[in-house]
Amino acid sequence: MRYPRYSIVIFCFLFTVLACKDEDPDDPAELPPSVTVHHDPLGLTELSVEALLWCPGWLADDLAISLAKQGEDRQNDLARLIVDADDVYLIDEIAFGIAHTSPEVLGHGLFFPELLRANAELIYAYDPALDYVELLDVGEPGVDLDYYTTTRYRFEDQDGVVGEETIDREIYYWYVVHPRLEDEWPLYLDAWESEDGVEPGDGLLWREFLWDRADDNCPAGRTCPLLRDELAGVQVVKGLGDEGDYGADANAQLWSFIHQSIEWGVVPYQSRPVQPSRIYAVGCGHCGEHTDLHVASARTALVPSRNVGASANDHTWGEWWANGQWWGEFGKYVNGVRRDRIDNDCDGIADDALDDTDEDGDGFGLIGGDCNDADPAVYPGATEVQNGYDDDCDGIADPGSADAELDEDGDGWSIGAGDCNDLDPEIHPDTTDPYLSSNRLYMMHEARGDGFISQDTTEVYGTMYSTLEFDIADPDGRPVDGAVILLFGTMEVYDEPDELAWAGQIVTDLDGHAAVTVGEYNPYKYLVWSSLGNMPMSGNPYSMVECTIQGETYSATTTVPEHMPARAEVLEADLTGTAEADASLEVLFEVESYRVSEEGIYEGSFSWERDGGRVDVYLVDGENLARFEDGDPFESQIALVDETTGSFVQDLPLDRSWYLLLANPTALNSTMVGSLSVRVSALGETAWDGEPASPMPRFQIPPGEYLALEISK
Repeated sequence: MRYPRYSIVIFCFLFTVLACKDEDPDDPAELPPSVTVHHDPLGLTELSVEALLWCPGWLADDLAISLAKQGEDRQNDLARLIVDADDVYLIDEIAFGIAHTSPEVLGHGLFFPELLRANAELIYAYDPALDYVELLDVGEPGVDLDYYTTTRYRFEDQDGVVGEETIDREIYYWYVVHPRLEDEWPLYLDAWESEDGVEPGDGLLWREFLWDRADDNCPAGRTCPLLRDELAGVQVVKGLGDEGDYGADANAQLWSFIHQSIEWGVVPYQSRPVQPSRIYAVGCGHCGEHTDLHVASARTALVPSRNVGASANDHTWGEWWANGQWWGEFGKYVNGVRRDRIDNDCDGIADDALDDTDEDGDGFGLIGGDCNDADPAVYPGATEVQNGYDDDCDGIADPGSADAELDEDGDGWSIGAGDCNDLDPEIHPDTTDPYLSSNRLYMMHEARGDGFISQDTTEVYGTMYSTLEFDIADPDGRPVDGAVILLFGTMEVYDEPDELAWAGQIVTDLDGHAAVTVGEYNPYKYLVWSSLGNMPMSGNPYSMVECTIQGETYSATTTVPEHMPARAEVLEADLTGTAEADASLEVLFEVESYRVSEEGIYEGSFSWERDGGRVDVYLVDGENLARFEDGDPFESQIALVDETTGSFVQDLPLDRSWYLLLANPTALNSTMVGSLSVRVSALGETAWDGEPASPMPRFQIPPGEYLALEISK
């Protein structure tokens, strides 16, 4: 029979208490008071509590919060995946899937909980067939509090040196294990028919389909490659060098698999699938479909991968983790822009002077007026040479020459008329400085499996940045936590500057604040989503800034129409009366972090972890507990408001029940997570058979909820 580690701890505690019991009949000890849970803010089922005993300790907080958002039946369905696991080494992967999948997904009728077990089983099933990677278990499940799994790779660098790399557990769980990539749902599919979810026996998870089942019903005349075959015998994983792929490896074989599986382009009027298996079955797609298939294929191959993109630039691609970093389309953007450094429209400025860096070392950057920052002989004030070029960047090539009035390159403009390069028909005053692949970079985003979107890679792909800061408040000026701010840019990529495109999203913290790094030289607009009302109510986005400048910070404050929740009126008072104190209560608490839960642009709400947080702490009697629970003004022996950490010692008479309250009354979307130590000791000559301690050493308190512990004789 297996025993979870906490069962062993509890058994040892009880054994110690019994072994130390005073057996002297002439000195009987009183029974100690009890410390019990009067109100559990999560309302977990017994099976869910048992599941928490089995999962790794570092997952327990998020698992508890996730389970609490489900009804009793679905809680038990999910908890059984952990409690009844035949292989305890699958528990961490299953628990992570429950803890970090959107509650809307977990509770939906088309989602089958057993998919999370199948997802974990497939990871372990494919590992032996992949020579470049092995699964590592750190610690022992059910025994070690910090037990986790990760992967170790044989990595070859650009010099051909082969070494080993063990990835961080966060990379493994989020970008290998998680069954959701971005905007799709983890479902069983009959991929050749549709991307609608089906019963487990009627469809496959994408891992199994791509690995060795895609050819089961392969249409006549089509090739249906399998990942199992493509990766057979592959010995190493490589990254991507500046000059491109540098040899066959796992990633090269993944690209080969994708290119064999789907073509570029879409059939007009055909739906654009988001499920990886269905994308494979349809057999074509643009960057979105290619990215989804690439990321799913990489995770099937146990290579960490994620979706990233520059949304307002209408492009997305997959990144993979190797040798300590994410690899993708690096080097293709300069501030998100592929520019030729050439003055195409003959206005004396190359690429419209977006960058003040002196690239060619002639003392002038683009903002300084250098019309060709790739040639050190071209700069403002340079000597004009009769060569068909504008050497001094005054907008005129070869002034005064006999050729100044001739149509040398056939573009209809002579040097005398303003053509600054009469050797190239693409350069003349009637054209514009083009962006070779896309418009300016607004911001990057990377997606997580719970629907959370981060913009942390903006500075990786760009070179010049600005900052946007937001403060969201209610009509009383109180900060709104968990407000989603949607950012928009103009659709210049399609030459539609009057149309808006979603560029990214950020979320306010407990102080109602949010900030994001964005690209320079762009306009930005925004909307605010909140359960207290969306702003602006017209639905037309606010204008934030018309043109961001490098290094500048732009701020905006928005007031939502509805009010934040408020705490009941509390008065600190002496509730002990004239009764003699016979017990000492010691309390130590710390709010370690909080989880902001909200739904963004992708369906299903995410959980965003932040350091710190705050709770209210009260010590009341039964009469004032009833007032507190009714939301009426109440009195409290101890009243600590908006505290992150604290402690107190209070002497109490045990002629009545006392209630220690930890409350989260003023947050809208933030669950407080932390530790709690409660100890009751006897005063005077009273002797107890042991001293009671807190039955809940950790707490998770959702917004508007409270934890209540009862101390009674």
